[in-house]
Amino acid sequence: MILVRHGQSEFNVIFGATRKDPGIIDPKLTEEGRRQAESAGHDLTGKGLKRIIASPYTRTLQTADIIASILNLPITIDSLIREHAFFSCDIGTPRSVLSQDWPHLDFAALSGILVAFRPGNRGRRPGQVPQLSQENGRHP
Repeated sequence: MILVRHGQSEFNVIFGATRKDPGIIDPKLTEEGRRQAESAGHDLTGKGLKRIIASPYTRTLQTADIIASILNLPITIDSLIREHAFFSCDIGTPRSVLSQDWPHLDFAALSGILVAFRPGNRGRRPGQVPQLSQENGRHP
């Protein structure tokens, strides 16, 4: 098993500069993030990989899609691989939207938005774990 973190996201750029949550829900990769994913794909060539398992976040799906296209591998979506719901970027996108954006991937096992903040989590202290919910089709 080889673990690969997603490429740089829009959230990463702003949070890295300010250390404050910029409120970007399920951010996309930046151009640098796309380059990082492409580089990872080339680095993984010849490693004998059989499939890619990805979490259902836009940044991870974009990363996996780039790597999969280089390695000609299938992608399996696993909802158990996910963030800890500490920042706004950890709020997922509804399954219906993911299915439209990636029609070649199977999202049937997912239900609604995988990880979402409940409104009471906004004022939490650092290190305090937010409440998780399984919302259906809408961000809180």
